[in-house]
Amino acid sequence: MILEGIRMIEWSSWQVGPIAGRLLASMGAEVIKIEDMKGGDPARAMQRVWGVGTRLSNDHSIHHELYNHSKKCICIDLNKTEGREIVYRLVSKSDIFIQNLRLGVAERMGMTYDILRQHNPKLIYANGRGLGPKGPDAHLASMNEVGLARSGIMFTPLGDSNPPTPVGGGLADQVTAIVLAFGLVSALLARERLGIGQEITTSQLAAMITLNELPVAVTGFTNLKFPNRDRTCANNPLWNSYKCKEGRWIMLAHLQSDRYWTAFCTAIERPDLEHHPLFDNMVKREKNCRELIRILDEVFLRRTYADWRGLLEKQRLIYTSVNDFNQLLEDPQVTANDYVTEYEHPVLGKIRLPSFPVRFHQTPAVDVRSPAPVYGQHTEDVLIEIGGYTWDELTKLKEKEVIP
Repeated sequence: MILEGIRMIEWSSWQVGPIAGRLLASMGAEVIKIEDMKGGDPARAMQRVWGVGTRLSNDHSIHHELYNHSKKCICIDLNKTEGREIVYRLVSKSDIFIQNLRLGVAERMGMTYDILRQHNPKLIYANGRGLGPKGPDAHLASMNEVGLARSGIMFTPLGDSNPPTPVGGGLADQVTAIVLAFGLVSALLARERLGIGQEITTSQLAAMITLNELPVAVTGFTNLKFPNRDRTCANNPLWNSYKCKEGRWIMLAHLQSDRYWTAFCTAIERPDLEHHPLFDNMVKREKNCRELIRILDEVFLRRTYADWRGLLEKQRLIYTSVNDFNQLLEDPQVTANDYVTEYEHPVLGKIRLPSFPVRFHQTPAVDVRSPAPVYGQHTEDVLIEIGGYTWDELTKLKEKEVIP
């Protein structure tokens, strides 16, 4: 695996830090998750999301299994000097330290980059922030919905005239974690080439701006509000979704609508539309989009998705099904490409999780190397094997309640 031999200390909770750590773990990094002595990462105890139960049998949660598989876990009381000394020892033998805690926590706990680099000058230290390290709101706590709200994306689905709407499941956290993982791998490359460690920082706000860079850039160039999409008046009716006979939706994706117009009219068996004076070029179709979409709504309701697939594919048009998550899991493309992995959990039995999204043909990643660790599962092993502690020293740390 491409990151075999890299060791990461992960001092984080919820999603941003844990997902970034899990991504590197799937590429071979040894990820050691630090949890506190008061129950650990709150993701362990998540009960519900969107009204759906996420607490599994035997005191496991979907969140914990998803975000923390393939890692080791140690529990330390960092409020105690001896607890901080454990981290310093581990950092001296590690490559990466990652944290996504509220601004000021690392300073208060003696876990800043300036302190840890004294124990390892080539350390890569990663911060996952909410709204960034500077500015009037840098000190505020942040969760996924904060990143969504501040980024502008919550007005995208329904428009400014409707209440803001959350998008996706943990989208801001997920994209921030991916950006953070990208930054970490880049910093590892810089260290290899230049021989330097460094501190890197990203935030939910920065990552969400990158995710939405087209509407942000359009607004920046024009100083106008980026238009929200209403499918009944989509400017390009060939860049729109339509409901099929059985209730399934189909998505058309012809950005160059003039190029595909003739073939499209052939596919839907409406040659009368090709040279219709209201629809025979892109400008006219935009001007008369409501009327054309009304016609196309009626057309697509006459056949099933399977029927439309054959007709559209025959004309080499650009389309796909609009999946819900149940349909996604059964999608033959997902199955054929192993985009969801199924493995036997020692407690939960057979479960399915998203696979690592990149396939390395010479240095393959491993989707799930091990189940998410039990609370404190590897504390003794890590402290002895990496920290260099003796059993007598561990006994004293337990007596002082530094470790469980």
